Amino acid sequence: MKENTRERFLVTAKRMFAARGFYGTSIASISEELDMTKQALLHHFGSKEKLYAEIMQEISDRSMSILATAQAQDTAAEARFKMALLDLYDMSAKYPEDTQIMFRELLDVERRASDIHNWYLKPFLEALVLMLKQIKTPEKLSHKQALAVVYPVLGSINYLIASKFVLQQLYGPRTYKHMQSTYRAQLEGQLDSLISTLGSHA
Repeated sequence: MKENTRERFLVTAKRMFAARGFYGTSIASISEELDMTKQALLHHFGSKEKLYAEIMQEISDRSMSILATAQAQDTAAEARFKMALLDLYDMSAKYPEDTQIMFRELLDVERRASDIHNWYLKPFLEALVLMLKQIKTPEKLSHKQALAVVYPVLGSINYLIASKFVLQQLYGPRTYKHMQSTYRAQLEGQLDSLISTLGSHA
């Protein structure tokens, strides 16, 4: 029973953080949504910060598991990198609230600048950069070069998912579904082109 209550808090909090961000969501508003007391939520998590941290850690862990699965494949580094990003897109489409929370986090985190080096998603970003650097290139990619390649690709993947509501309202659910279904093939082609470019240029 306790676990069910805790899970209800997490599901509701995640939806509200996705819609309103960290600073736009309060313990009171989450509790009211569930018709429970603030004390009940605090009993399970201690504070809004700890509740948010658990949700962000879940997002980070899910993303890291995608990379770990790709890294475990007995294939070339290029294939592992491509697999990781395609699977990340599939995961983003399956868990759109994760993407919405990450977009809001990018805006909110500036207010927590003193703790930026412990940012929840840094391990994931660093792991993806490392995967790219494992690809053989004429000249070894530096960390900043790899980061400059990886980050725009992540942006492209997440932007489509984060734009779901707007695109559906402007063009209808069928058009958005078509965009979503064709984007994966486009992403695969973009990754093939990117990998080919990296292999032929310094």
